[in-house]
Order: sequence, then C-alpha cells, then structure tokens
Amino acid sequence: MCRHKKSLAKHQKSSERRTCQLVRSQIKSIAYNQTNPLEPEIRRTVKC
Repeated sequence: MCRHKKSLAKHQKSSERRTCQLVRSQIKSIAYNQTNPLEPEIRRTVKC
C-alpha cells in the first residue's frame, strides 16, 4: 500500500513536469509571435 502510494506520487510529479514543459513551450511560441505582456505573469504562475 505504502509503496503504491509512493509510485503514484512519483507518476503525478512526472506528469506535472510534462504539463509544465508543455505550458512553457506554449508561452515561448506566444512570446515568439508577439510580445506578450502577460508572459512574466504566466511564468510566475507556472513556476518551472
């Protein structure tokens, strides 16, 4: 039970990291297309 919980937490962390990278790439593409004044705000919210 304990071991299962640990692996579940690990999986959640990795999926969060993946989502984080996805958001970061989206922010980058937005910033590339036009200077986005919200970009630093988004980056602060995402924190990765």
